Amino acid sequence: MSISSETPHDPPDNTTSKALPSKDQTPTQSDSTPSIPQPLLLRLIHEGFADKNTKIDKQAIQVFHKYVEVFVREAIARTRAEKEEAAERGEVATQSDVGWLEVEDLEKVAPGLVLDFL
Repeated sequence: MSISSETPHDPPDNTTSKALPSKDQTPTQSDSTPSIPQPLLLRLIHEGFADKNTKIDKQAIQVFHKYVEVFVREAIARTRAEKEEAAERGEVATQSDVGWLEVEDLEKVAPGLVLDFL
């Protein structure tokens, strides 16, 4: 990661170009799976910087993209497993509710998930 100063609120030069690999460079689990938009990734990573003029290498953005992608997939997998276990215990109102994940379902697995990803 390179660090330098620019004028405030200007996006860093090296993050304005296409930093994420194309689909033919890095295959994902499914071609129909939507990717996390690069502007969102840049916003997330820049929010954590004390110096808002910090620049990020393209490779660092690619690593961060993969990290967030794995985090999201793991959150969904754990939430789905928890919901299925709750259905087996009879804690889900209807069987059709098992296929839908709610914010409350994600909140149940969040503490363990965050601890595992630190």
